[in-house]
Amino acid sequence: MEISLSKINSRTAGFNESEILVLKKYKEIDEIFKKFPYNGKFQEEKIITSKKCRDFFSSSIKMNEKDWEILTMIRLFDEQTYEHSVGAFMIARDKIENALENGSIIKKGIEDEVGNIEIFYRACLFHDVGKTTIPKFILRNDLTDKDWAERFYKAMKKQKNKLCFTTKKYLKKYNIFHFADKIAYADSSNRILEILGEKKIRPAQVFPIKYGASKGELKRLKKDYNIDHDVSLKDLMHSHEKESYNILFLLGYKKEALIAGNHGHGGHTFSDNVSRAYSSMRVGSRMSDIVDLIYLADIQDSLGNDRYYHKSFTKLKIMAFLVDDVDRGIIDKTVGCLWVGDEFEKLKKDKKFQETVKSLDKNIDDLNEKELEIVKDLKLVKNFLESLCILEKK
Repeated sequence: MEISLSKINSRTAGFNESEILVLKKYKEIDEIFKKFPYNGKFQEEKIITSKKCRDFFSSSIKMNEKDWEILTMIRLFDEQTYEHSVGAFMIARDKIENALENGSIIKKGIEDEVGNIEIFYRACLFHDVGKTTIPKFILRNDLTDKDWAERFYKAMKKQKNKLCFTTKKYLKKYNIFHFADKIAYADSSNRILEILGEKKIRPAQVFPIKYGASKGELKRLKKDYNIDHDVSLKDLMHSHEKESYNILFLLGYKKEALIAGNHGHGGHTFSDNVSRAYSSMRVGSRMSDIVDLIYLADIQDSLGNDRYYHKSFTKLKIMAFLVDDVDRGIIDKTVGCLWVGDEFEKLKKDKKFQETVKSLDKNIDDLNEKELEIVKDLKLVKNFLESLCILEKK
């Protein structure tokens, strides 16, 4: 039976005609609707999506037709992005509903500020919907940090150690312009990684995408997406946060749009460029406290699973990354402490981890590089929690 688009005008009914037309302005989404016409195969795929994960949401969100269509659009675009969206939602929900000390207070705070916990959960579930606007060959770029450094190093040799204007601009952006000569005249790609590592900067943040993409990909970026080859991969990927806001706002999810549009870097990504209508959404001292929870779930799921450009990290290493984010002011210290504390308590009960710690204690004077890294991360996490009186000092 044909669906009358003219009658579709609410979340309950799904996408309406004007919404579909605007969504199709994004090339990648247009390709989805060409392959899966809205009145045909797309509706069949929506049923498949619903059957695959209905139980995940039954106790948290009353998923409506438009919810299922957004999630289906994400799944048809990229399976990994879909799995991450569901995974991050489940992590955040578990922390708020079951795990975090004072989790009930956090939940009540969210409800007081946004009106309904479902709004927050939808923002979490759809936080990456903007990735459906990014070219797939960019989203699936599998270059590691080492690969980027190697390609940049070879380019420097061809360019006689001269940095292009865009690279200089990014070095200034991340306050490492004083390393410009060191990077340009580095004697190896490993040395470039060492220099950037001193400031915890990744190559994809400061090197233009022209150093990591093929000529064919650069041509497609310009012709089909109007994206300049001087943009960094990090900036290009971060554009999805703005598009998450745009898409959700377009579809009538106004509060969810603001939360999802701010999920990157602890609420510092997009908040200065959107309406302040919901600027009172905060738990604690700043608006980003709510989106910190999505950020934490986002990072934990991303690092805990294989990605196109990296293998999964250990739970301890993920905690070390999160502690570093707290230290750099990216996420709120109180929220970060509750989150990391909960994860650390779980890890301490893991038998394999207990055996690892015992082994390290016995051979403390004869550890290899990998074992020393574990000791370093363990001290970092414990010191962070102890400094906030979460753990009893032994």
